[in-house]
Amino acid sequence: MIQGIDISRHQGSVDFHKVERDGMRFCFCKATEGADYTDPSVAVYWEGLLETSMFRGLYHFARPDLRPGRSGGEREGRHFARVAKELGHYQNGCLPAMLDFEKYSESDGKENIPWIQGWLDVVENELGRPAGIYTGSNIWKYEVSDTDQFSDRTLWQVDYTKTRSEPKTIANGNWRWSFWQWSGGGDYAYHGPVSGTQGAVDVNRFNGTAVQLNDLAMSPAPPDTSSQGLMPIVDIRTADQSTVMIVQGLLLSHGFGPAGLVGKDGLPDGIPGEKTLAALSAFNTVVDSPIATEVGPRTWFGLLS
Repeated sequence: MIQGIDISRHQGSVDFHKVERDGMRFCFCKATEGADYTDPSVAVYWEGLLETSMFRGLYHFARPDLRPGRSGGEREGRHFARVAKELGHYQNGCLPAMLDFEKYSESDGKENIPWIQGWLDVVENELGRPAGIYTGSNIWKYEVSDTDQFSDRTLWQVDYTKTRSEPKTIANGNWRWSFWQWSGGGDYAYHGPVSGTQGAVDVNRFNGTAVQLNDLAMSPAPPDTSSQGLMPIVDIRTADQSTVMIVQGLLLSHGFGPAGLVGKDGLPDGIPGEKTLAALSAFNTVVDSPIATEVGPRTWFGLLS
């Protein structure tokens, strides 16, 4: 599946170019918490991501324990929306704003559901696009009675596991996840280290195709060159197997990439693994192509020359 990370100030300095080369396609950054806290690293992260082809998004850590009811959600929504606007560029290339609802409170669904709705209403009105929710099955069950009221929103679900291929069901099975935080820190660091980050970092999966992720991030569709007789611009990480095989073969013909690019039969294996990504990145440096993982006009020209 397509994978990405989420970060906050606790990750310290992050080299997003290395993160991208390690196969991560998107990143959620903590922006705010409560009604007055702004993550001190979010501005640096936000600008750093803009230098890559990774999709970026912001999330807000909810504190219904401090300000219960709809008015509390609205207040925190205004704080988040203000920070998002100050950071700038929250349209094309950006994933939906996410409400991190994981804090247990003394309130129940009668107060927490209006709290969530208040936050969503403010943020969606201010930013002009739908927002989503990050949560887990247990807190959703005990804090909002497993309601499916928000099942039309993007769900980012936490459920650490190294054995299951799906997270636990939520909202009585009526809410399908779009993002899944399956690996975390400590005993739950199932993915292992991600290049460019310090220590453990949360790793997430996207439940869809590269095209669907592109649509969710409101990015313009790539130009259709199929009828023009031109080679397509592709990201090697999400390209179909036959395209990857072609690129691997051409890279090998130019002397880029060790034998790891081929399978046991001696032919390109069509798998965009670490060695393939490294070989393409090195070739793109030579032909001055700006994106390490992209096979664009300069890359095709160089490979076919």
